[in-house]
Amino acid sequence: MHRISLGAFSIAFVAAACLSPTSVQSQNVESGVVVGTLAGSGAAGFADGPAAQASFLMPTALAYDASGNLYVADTAAQRIRRVARVTARVVTVAGSGETRESGLWVDGGYADGPALRAKFHAPSGIVIAHSGTIYVSDTYNHCIRAISHGMVTTYAGSLRAGNADGPRRAATFSRPLGLAVDSRDNLYVADADVGLREIDARTGAVTTFKMLLFTPFNVLIARQPDTDSDVMVIADVLGIHIASGTSVVDFNVLDQIANYKIYQIPARHKVTQGLRPLGNPYGLALAGDGAIVYSDLRFNTIRALDFKSNRLAILAGQATEEGANNGLTRDGSGAAARFNGPMGMAAGPNGVLAVADAGSRQIRVLTRRAFRSPFSPSPKALFPPPAPRGAYTIAYLGNSFAWWDTDWEDSIQGQLQARLEADRFFQRGRRKAQVIPMYFVGANIRALREYLRSLLLVRPIDAVVVQLNTFAIPHRRDVNIGPASSIELAADAQRWLPALKDTLAGIHRDCLQARIACLVVSHPFAWELASNENVMYGVLQGNLVPQGAIEKPVREAVRASGLRFVDMWSIFRTEMNVPGHQPLFGTYDPHFSVHGRATVAQAVARELLRWAPWLRNP
Repeated sequence: MHRISLGAFSIAFVAAACLSPTSVQSQNVESGVVVGTLAGSGAAGFADGPAAQASFLMPTALAYDASGNLYVADTAAQRIRRVARVTARVVTVAGSGETRESGLWVDGGYADGPALRAKFHAPSGIVIAHSGTIYVSDTYNHCIRAISHGMVTTYAGSLRAGNADGPRRAATFSRPLGLAVDSRDNLYVADADVGLREIDARTGAVTTFKMLLFTPFNVLIARQPDTDSDVMVIADVLGIHIASGTSVVDFNVLDQIANYKIYQIPARHKVTQGLRPLGNPYGLALAGDGAIVYSDLRFNTIRALDFKSNRLAILAGQATEEGANNGLTRDGSGAAARFNGPMGMAAGPNGVLAVADAGSRQIRVLTRRAFRSPFSPSPKALFPPPAPRGAYTIAYLGNSFAWWDTDWEDSIQGQLQARLEADRFFQRGRRKAQVIPMYFVGANIRALREYLRSLLLVRPIDAVVVQLNTFAIPHRRDVNIGPASSIELAADAQRWLPALKDTLAGIHRDCLQARIACLVVSHPFAWELASNENVMYGVLQGNLVPQGAIEKPVREAVRASGLRFVDMWSIFRTEMNVPGHQPLFGTYDPHFSVHGRATVAQAVARELLRWAPWLRNP
């Protein structure tokens, strides 16, 4: 056992749980850590006031000033907020604008001037220089803004995206995210589309580091206690990179990311993958000699890495191998605590670690208390149980959102089957239910119809549920699933809408001819409703702005087909506006969370029970 000091934390690293090729479940959650909520009611908004009653829309980045006040980049609100250390009140220090109709996003803009009249476009990084100036990465304005003496100015870059180095006012940035300053107030920028940039405080020159990085998210500068040099820590898609002088050490996670490419890792890299024991780092904070703490967006945990001994530990949250978030937000001991999209981090007074929990719309804190709560996972049943003879059989068709990275009991199909069989009205038919998942990764609605027609020829079924989302719309196949495809489809609805109407109407005719019931379930992706529901995917795809224009034409197509319809758009939107709501989507993986699947299953079951096709002809 190796023990290091993390400020107020004392963390024991067990060597067997680190670099060996082992599952993430084998890592114990460290004892002595307690998670609490510092600010945010969980309600969507940007109301100032006492910390417990104040609201946020999407906190993504944090920074403490010299007095212990915490500054928050509230990305979806287009504001910079402050949580006062003494009064425990939240105030807005910069930014303006009103929310959209959904109440989940404020449209961005650009304006320098008095702080409370200034405008930002997705401020996603924040740091406070020794001079007291607050620097903000204004992500979609492609520039760095400065807040000082109640005024907002553009410090570096312009509204033009690019990668040009040079004088700070002439240089260009693409997607600036995390920020850091060194002891001389030189500013470091994690520019997601370019790399790591430095702005010299004395000369104002912008330069790009010659480092191999893939979508850098955050950067941390730490002074080595035994030397007079800085250590630079960068979090990107591949993991964590630590640079000191001319030496770079890489801690990488081998993983499939949003575009499903697998990156090849050079042999010299330290691979801490196993089955993702490193997680997917995003926010960074220094927590002691030779150790950093980081937020893990994939598994919604807070973890520590001792980069001197190459050992890892989970401080809070329950790591699972499921790609979608399966826990609601919860305070408590490290293993019992739950996060929902933990992003930026900051080390504060007395060893407190603050976390911007974007999905829960709250600011969480980690402190230390003596307790013991080991992590012990339970086994999962991965396949549906056999159905009894004569069961009412429902085929559940869709692309990967119908079934992905789940077990039977937590799947949409498993929960739908259980809800039907538990209902006394369904029991009137004196039949058991059998819901069969039939999913095809990347399949559009035309392919689903063809499969359904083949299925009707070879297998008797009583009903079919067809799950419809944006990626099921017939369209060009060279656009990866994500915000880009939603934007393209919304802007070109008249091209694909007739084909979608025709295909859905054809499904209706097929089912009428076969005398089976058919139900369509239409649902949004997270980025089409609220960006804090799927922050990692938005960052990787380069767009955190909600893209909801697709909703209206999809609803029009389903209604025109004459099919019965479950509209998950309104159901999800209602849930997202509830304070402390359980996550509907994963924070890294774009698919449904356990609760998201339960919500879909409940809505489908409710409609089927209302319809009761087992008691009548469809």
